[in-house]
Amino acid sequence: MNGFAFVSQPLYLFSHFFEDKAIEHLLGERIKGEVLNNDKLGIVMDKLSKYKLTRIFIIIELSLINKYGISTKYSHFYIF
Repeated sequence: MNGFAFVSQPLYLFSHFFEDKAIEHLLGERIKGEVLNNDKLGIVMDKLSKYKLTRIFIIIELSLINKYGISTKYSHFYIF
C-alpha cells in the first residue's frame, strides 16, 4: 500500500486511490475501478499470505523484463 502512496489511510478508502488512475493500463481493460475495493484487497491479501511473496514478485519481475526487453546487464537480481 505504501508503494502506491496510500500511507496511513484506512483500507475502506482503498478504492478512492484508483478513482483518477488509468486502471485499464495498470491491470487490463477488463478490470474496472469499482471492483478495486477493501473487500477485494482483503481477499487477495489472504490468498497471497499462503505463498512466498518473494517468489511472486520474482515471477512478476521476470515477466516484465521479458515483455519490455529490459536489460539485466547491471542488475543485482538473484533468486533465494
